[in-house]
Amino acid sequence: MTAFGIVDDDISFSSTMKNRYIIELEKREITNWDVICIKPFSDKKDYVNWIKENDIATLILDERLNEKDIGVNYKGSQIISYLRENFKELPIYSFSAFADEDKDIITNATLFESVVDKDNFVENYFERSLRAAQRYWNTYQKELNSISNISKKLALGNASEKEVAELKSLQTKLMIPGITEQIINKTEWLEKFEENINKFEDVTKKLNRLLDKRKEQ
Repeated sequence: MTAFGIVDDDISFSSTMKNRYIIELEKREITNWDVICIKPFSDKKDYVNWIKENDIATLILDERLNEKDIGVNYKGSQIISYLRENFKELPIYSFSAFADEDKDIITNATLFESVVDKDNFVENYFERSLRAAQRYWNTYQKELNSISNISKKLALGNASEKEVAELKSLQTKLMIPGITEQIINKTEWLEKFEENINKFEDVTKKLNRLLDKRKEQ
């Protein structure tokens, strides 16, 4: 199920925000979307798997992730660069009560979809975040379908050079390694195997012709 992801060290606040998001989704009869709220990970690398495993289509980050003394030594704006290395187009919002004063937010503001006042996020940005999530997810699904279709053509030996290049580009973008190489290796192996079979058949035919000539003598 596609989801909004909320990361905040204040679970009471993020739980309230989750409930308000669910109410807004229900108003619009959107039943196939979820809202997941978590405390920040101690290791930023854990965000990558979490986002992928939970089909996060929009991420909402509290700026001050280290206020509750839970062992995290970074702020939201201090991990945005790492997240953008892995998710270049994922809508990522920052909410903060100090957006105009925080130097880290100001420095990294362009990496966020928007930087929003924490207390008014749902009222002012629910619609915008929903549209951004839907656009992102629709594009993501189209790209997955393209990977599937081109992979099938590649396995059958019918993919053009342009399609192979597109497949490799999509693999890199969506972090799905090895598909193209595996299929190409398999295709090349099958081609070589077929070539050897054809050579063997040619040799067999020559031997049969020689045997026939001997019989005639």
